Amino acid sequence: MHLIRIIVIYLTLFNNLAAMGQISFNQILELPYRPPDQTISYGDSEYQYIEYWQSNTHGPAPLVMLIHGGCWLNDYSASHIRPIASKLQEHGYAVWSIEYRRIGDPGGGWPGSFDDILNAINHVQTVSDTQINNIYIMGHSAGGHLALWAATQFTEDSPFYNRLKVKVNRVVALAAISNLVDYARGSSSCERATPQLLGGMPDTRMRRYEFVSPHLLKPSAPAVLIHGEADSIVSIKQSKELARLSASTTLRSIPDLAHFDLIDPNSPAFQEILEALND
Repeated sequence: MHLIRIIVIYLTLFNNLAAMGQISFNQILELPYRPPDQTISYGDSEYQYIEYWQSNTHGPAPLVMLIHGGCWLNDYSASHIRPIASKLQEHGYAVWSIEYRRIGDPGGGWPGSFDDILNAINHVQTVSDTQINNIYIMGHSAGGHLALWAATQFTEDSPFYNRLKVKVNRVVALAAISNLVDYARGSSSCERATPQLLGGMPDTRMRRYEFVSPHLLKPSAPAVLIHGEADSIVSIKQSKELARLSASTTLRSIPDLAHFDLIDPNSPAFQEILEALND
């Protein structure tokens, strides 16, 4: 009887967790998706390409520029973001999913990964202006960091200001790493990737951290942060701090959801994403 009771408790706990979310990365990889309509190269590297889902509506449509996460490491590619990309297409959005050189790729890390994001954003000019009416940048985890960082480069004090040829309406950052200085001092595998990205710890590379850490920069577009309160990979404290520092940034926290629930199109987070894009 004691064993049966333990099994019942375990199954109840498992079912409760499933209802709340807390999906794993491997489960994300198993989700169905519609393949992209087109793959577009924006550079010479095999990692410099965009997966493009055309809008399924008639006439101009909003475009979501999507940046995948994975601790900036080349162990993780844009493939795991396809389920949410194709779900956004179902809701009338065009999706511009950016692959980029990461840590471990030739030219990845500092500064190549950052150059790739801006070049991929600019490359949207290859799509007819008549197909797009608004542009949003959205990223998850390390991709959320890159989305927030890219949005800060549209101000006149940015060295990239004259390079950028598009206008961004809003940033939506999912479980984003926004304070790289603090994150680099952590001990998890993802936190330890931060000094790999920037070539050192903050005490030796502070100028680089100051250039790329969103909590030290001024956004040029409104930002919505969506973060699960049960996230053990990127603490919600990161988003709370950024929302406190930036008047143009708002936080939508979701109880019980963990890190990868934010890119599960079947989780409650997806409705939060739609609302953030439609506000």
